[in-house]
Order: sequence, then structure tokens, then C-alpha cells
Amino acid sequence: MKQVVKIGEKEYTLEFTRRSVEDAERVFNTSLARVEVETVADSFNVLKTLLYAGLVKNHPTLTKDDMEGVLDEFIGEEGFEMEGLSQDLIKFLEAVLNPKGGGRRKSLLKK
Repeated sequence: MKQVVKIGEKEYTLEFTRRSVEDAERVFNTSLARVEVETVADSFNVLKTLLYAGLVKNHPTLTKDDMEGVLDEFIGEEGFEMEGLSQDLIKFLEAVLNPKGGGRRKSLLKK
């Protein structure tokens, strides 16, 4: 799934892949599978990790240091409300982790 987002004059292409998620977790030293948010700083770190995972494939020059400014754009005046952005990014992530939706249990073991 790919989504182009325009914020002001800039365009960003969001596209999650398993590799971009792995890269983001490594760069931000956090887990997106087990999110534990105890502080506001934790919330911002998770959001930057999610954004990085969605952006890095189509914006490969982005660095960890860039993400503070990118996050500011995404939740700035011309951007998104923080809670809604978080929820939408999580939906993108879920689509990568389980692309055909739930309920299709298949076993490698013969019964």
C-alpha cells in the first residue's frame, strides 16, 4: 500500500515494507510490535519510528536526525492531528504485517 501525502508544498510518499519496519526499529532502537508508552517522549519516539518506517523506502536519504523536523511538519498547522496520524500509521503497519487480513490461519504441520 502506497500513499502520497502533501503537507504545504512538500510531498511525502508513505509505503511500509517489512524491511522498512526492521530498519526503523533498528535506527530508533524500539519495537513496533510491543509498544510501551510511559512518557510523552515515548509517544514521539514511536511516532517518529512509524513515520520513518513509512517514508524511508521512497525517501532513502532521510536520517534519524531528520525525523524531528518531519514529525513537526506532519503534526504542524498544515498536517495531521497527532492521535489520528498515529492510528493511521498503525493501520498501514498492520497491512504490511498481515496483508490479507486476519482469519486465514494456515498450519505448516499436517493434522
